[in-house]
Amino acid sequence: MVYVASNQYESAYQRIVDGAGHGGGTSVVIFAAADGDSLCALHILTTLLKRDSIGHRIVPVHSYSELGEQSTRQISGGAQIRTAVFVNCGGTVDIQEYVAMRDSLTVVIVDSHRPLNLYNIFWNDHVQCLDDGDVEESMADLRRAFEDIEFGADSENGSGSDSEDEDGDGGRAQRQRIGDDPDAFVRVQRERAERRETRAHSRQLVQAYYAQGAYHGQPSAVGMLHLAEQLGHPPTLDTVWCAIAGLATQRHLQHIGGPGYDQLVGRLRDTVRRISTAAAPSAREPAEPFNPAAEMPADEPGSSAVGPKQAISESAELRFALLRHWSLDSAMRFSPLVAGRLATWSSKGRARLLLLVAKLGLSQAEAQAPFVHLAPDLRAQLHARMRTLGADYSLGDALAAGFVRSYGWRRPAVSSDDMALALLALLHEGFYAAYDALTQPAALQRGLDAAMALQRRVVSLGLQMLERQAVKTLRSFRLAMVDEPLPPAALRQLALFLMHTLRDRCRPAHARLPFVIAAPQVEVAERMLVVGVVPEDCAMHVPPTLPGRLAESRFAGRARNHFGMVFDDVAHDLGADVQGGFFDSSLVEIARPDVAGFVDKLRRHL
Repeated sequence: MVYVASNQYESAYQRIVDGAGHGGGTSVVIFAAADGDSLCALHILTTLLKRDSIGHRIVPVHSYSELGEQSTRQISGGAQIRTAVFVNCGGTVDIQEYVAMRDSLTVVIVDSHRPLNLYNIFWNDHVQCLDDGDVEESMADLRRAFEDIEFGADSENGSGSDSEDEDGDGGRAQRQRIGDDPDAFVRVQRERAERRETRAHSRQLVQAYYAQGAYHGQPSAVGMLHLAEQLGHPPTLDTVWCAIAGLATQRHLQHIGGPGYDQLVGRLRDTVRRISTAAAPSAREPAEPFNPAAEMPADEPGSSAVGPKQAISESAELRFALLRHWSLDSAMRFSPLVAGRLATWSSKGRARLLLLVAKLGLSQAEAQAPFVHLAPDLRAQLHARMRTLGADYSLGDALAAGFVRSYGWRRPAVSSDDMALALLALLHEGFYAAYDALTQPAALQRGLDAAMALQRRVVSLGLQMLERQAVKTLRSFRLAMVDEPLPPAALRQLALFLMHTLRDRCRPAHARLPFVIAAPQVEVAERMLVVGVVPEDCAMHVPPTLPGRLAESRFAGRARNHFGMVFDDVAHDLGADVQGGFFDSSLVEIARPDVAGFVDKLRRHL
């Protein structure tokens, strides 16, 4: 077994510790993808390394081409490096093609992207790929098929191949064994036919596994929290909050399905309650001096505070974007859920929004004031009124289970969705700008400000496109072309907003169509970014030859994104200047003059 089962993560960490013990200095290099979940996982991992005084270096990477360059620079030229950790990158490729392996080097892969490359989980003991449960529970047949292809014998004596020349040594030895016995000849031929059939079935199973399309497993930040717990380190507010924020970013980008999200929310809720129990003062302990901040009621109705000052709370969250950080009016107007369900690109939709605000018991002046300045009784009643009114406005799901972190009375509370949006917005500015927001209040506030600006931009752009009817519905997918540059994560957010909005308002035949969107690249206007997203129930993905236990994963269910393979096929047929290599296979970069031909070929492939 070379993969690391979900209950044995500490064994992979022990390899890191053992490598650090063979010399001083920096023994660990961490290659971290530039995404929100990776940031959160990285923070938990580096907290563990610092606690054990293990020298490490962080290398942000954005694509596989950059990963190859940095790997050569950081590992090949550094004999003191004993462990290379790959966070949200490296899992879907044969990592040995990107790392010059040596006996003294251990590679640890912590990657939520799926499907995992089989060489990473079944081949080399120096590669430790962390499993979230799917490998251990569902891939026994796939492992046998992989080992059959790589190690299985093709002839009776365990050597050679199906196409081995009968006049070779193997053929002569076989004829000597058979002699003139016709039954022996028939038996050997039957065994060879069965062997070819078994080998063909193994190849078919492996090909179907890779052909199922891209999906995501357990968020890496949740896995790193699980590692910390296995190592016996009590969860802290920071590590638990990072796991919560990592999960929120994955859900916000639809990288994890609803059932998987609910499952992990339940697991994290248990952890939050354990912290709450540990943080609660014992009856034997002396009472602290009176603190007005500690006596303030919980910020949200129904929430349970973990601690009196800085705390994580369970909360029924309103799905209004960044509600605590601007006005209720802005939070609703620039919420993809509200804008899409109420059709606020039309005058009728905007009138319905104003009516909803009035029925919530707020005047326009109150709705446009900062939410934190709203009267406490109005804030307390908002959840209950939304539960009552939501279904009448197609917003019956406007409340969702979530978490809130409070930082004391000096700073506003931040929900897990707020944190996810802040990290995604700051990633447009730079990796470390977002990384600092996990621990630095000033950086987090910059992230919240940037998130409000980006949310306003994405939703406004989407509403303009809907008003102009700029989205084309083709036979097998929907297509949108954007004129202004957008970073990759923002482009994906826009695609998801448009896809879900149109799904709620289209004919049933079009409800499950995937969505393709293209926009100029931020740095180079003559290059276009193309993103393909799919509804969670899109039926275009799972190959019929893939067994059910492999076709349905623990956290993503049956949702799969086939656009990575489709984009590769289209680029090959077109012969255009198309560049992939991003860690998200459903994102490609293409020269602007080739876009029209690319879309035309795409129509024929889907």
